[in-house]
Amino acid sequence: MRRLAKISQFTMLCFIFLIYHNSCKHEPLEPFDVPDPTVNDTMDVNPMPGDTMMVDSMLMDTLVIDTMLIDTMFGIDSCGLEFIDFGEDVLSIFEQNCFACHGNGTSLGGVDLSSYAGIVQVGMTGQLLGSIEHEPGFNPMPQGGAMLSPCSIAIIETWIQDGMPPTGTTDTTGVGTIDTTGTGTVDTTGTGTVDTTISLIPCDPDTVYFQNTILPIFQSNCAFSGCHNAASAQDGVVLISYESVMASGEIDPFDADDSDVYEDLLEDDLDKRMPPPPYDPLPWDQIQLIGQWINQGAQNNFCEECDLENVTFSNTIHPIIQLKCEGCHSGNSPQGGISLSNYSQIQAKALDGSLYAAVNHENGYTPMPLNGNQLPLCEIDQIALWIQDGAPNN
Repeated sequence: MRRLAKISQFTMLCFIFLIYHNSCKHEPLEPFDVPDPTVNDTMDVNPMPGDTMMVDSMLMDTLVIDTMLIDTMFGIDSCGLEFIDFGEDVLSIFEQNCFACHGNGTSLGGVDLSSYAGIVQVGMTGQLLGSIEHEPGFNPMPQGGAMLSPCSIAIIETWIQDGMPPTGTTDTTGVGTIDTTGTGTVDTTGTGTVDTTISLIPCDPDTVYFQNTILPIFQSNCAFSGCHNAASAQDGVVLISYESVMASGEIDPFDADDSDVYEDLLEDDLDKRMPPPPYDPLPWDQIQLIGQWINQGAQNNFCEECDLENVTFSNTIHPIIQLKCEGCHSGNSPQGGISLSNYSQIQAKALDGSLYAAVNHENGYTPMPLNGNQLPLCEIDQIALWIQDGAPNN
């Protein structure tokens, strides 16, 4: 099917080229004087591509239209998005385009794309899509090479959106159901059943994970306009990804006391403290987590567990909000006038539908977290289940 799609694309390209080529033919013109560009006299002038700039402009417009036609008729829809296999479709893209820097024993920037675990690690944070889609604030990948094809990007994006299953096919039918088995597995059949081939990476209670805990703290409390997002980069420090955090020179692995980031969080002088006034200081428990992560080696680590059986406000929902939302939605001047500092405020936004719509990135709502990556699918499902249960204070 994919080979036939490629043949069809080539045939369509030839067809469009012939139309364009034939449409430009005309009888030879008599020699004429080049008009004075300072004179705006268009009377009795036949509109045509009469100069190089207009020819180039028409050619570019035609190429854009051609690309749109191909994408619409024979492009993304023919990429085989209905049946995506990790090994055959996803891993093969990285093998062809990324292994020179991020595979075969080479892991530039600490990124290894030669294994399922390594790909999931950057996939769950938004770093992977941000890089291959050349979004602002991310290093465009492949580095020094051409951007991946629209099909390759669509395959990777669809696979990520469907929960990054390691085997089997992804569900693009939209009829799958939330897994409430407590196994953390994802429905990839399209029939509402559970695919038990999904394997998760268990969390060690004694380990602090950068992708799960530290990055959300930085994104919620530090990586906003005027401070440490990619556009502002105050004092040259950007805190939007593991690469940018480590490139800042503010982290000394295994030594939190000698790390500027940690020292700034503890600073008594308000002119030096981070986050600066009028923002509230970071909660002590989050400062401790950052210090513990640094003392454990400041690794780019993550884990993946999903409990959908025992979802409560106190043990599930409130920790998500505290870690990933309160940095913007608390204090004396919460963003958008929305405070999520206590149960009643969170419940109100849950019951009016805006909380789930924002974290699920639905149309008409500002996607949240505003300065960070979309919440993991598990956490979105946990919020949905809690709301479906009436958003209790349990």
